[in-house]
Amino acid sequence: MPSVERQWSGKTQGGRFGQRFLVGLFRRVRVTVVYSVLPVIIPFYLLFGRKGYHAIYGYFHHIWGYGAWRSFWLTVKNHIVFGKVVLDRFAVLAGKADQFHFDVDGRECFEQYLDTDKPCIIVGGHVGNLELAGHCMKQDKKRVNGVVFAGESANLQDQRQESLEQSSVHMIPIKDDMSHIFAIKEAIDRGEFVIVACDRTMGNTQMESLNLLGHPAHFPIAMFKMAVRSAVDMLAFFVVKGKGTRYKVYVRPLKMDTGAITLQDKIRSLMEQYVGVMESVLRIHPEQWFNYYDFWGLDANAIPTR
Repeated sequence: MPSVERQWSGKTQGGRFGQRFLVGLFRRVRVTVVYSVLPVIIPFYLLFGRKGYHAIYGYFHHIWGYGAWRSFWLTVKNHIVFGKVVLDRFAVLAGKADQFHFDVDGRECFEQYLDTDKPCIIVGGHVGNLELAGHCMKQDKKRVNGVVFAGESANLQDQRQESLEQSSVHMIPIKDDMSHIFAIKEAIDRGEFVIVACDRTMGNTQMESLNLLGHPAHFPIAMFKMAVRSAVDMLAFFVVKGKGTRYKVYVRPLKMDTGAITLQDKIRSLMEQYVGVMESVLRIHPEQWFNYYDFWGLDANAIPTR
């Protein structure tokens, strides 16, 4: 399977000026006002962002088994929803997190850790808007450490950290020297939350092949191995876009398989549960799949199956 880095950079587009413009704009106007321009902008992304277009079209056509026209219109819808998600991120960076409303299914799974010194690893993915996780569970009892892509501009990184700190969230940037692994371990040792997306390999050599929506795909092992070795609880966490400025949050516990004998079996059990939660969310919100590369490594001429 080709590496994610070669297919999808993960870097927020728009350039330094564009990013600053959006932050400044959302300090003055509500984010929903800008939603109306997306139908005008999205066709250009569909036209010039061919890799992303083909990846999402293939997702609907080959993974879901939809016909050509339905796959095309759902690809358009996917890009519009993603555009709203990106705008929401900048609205939060502008200090307007109070515009958003969260309906949390499973809040008690998260809150049970707030008055204890037990750490917890929270795993999400690029389904919906994981970056809002810290804001929708805002509290001042325990720090949340968000493991984030380190390739963003310095300006965007600073604004992101300033915004997240208001919700007791600290950033741990992923670095080539792997120093983020030590930062994650230290956060766990302090009994804190660590939240990380676990659906992109990002150069990880240790992967596991698991079925998602009926097709095998590769998922990184690292966080699940750390959870098993350190006997740390895990939660699956997905924040999906609703109507207007509403979001639906799904929080589900991942249970350690006490009957498993080997380390590998315990790791795989946790990963299968994680992928199972992701699949259940995608079956409700299929248009919120935001991995804009050939995630499954499917041949472009693969036969559509349901």
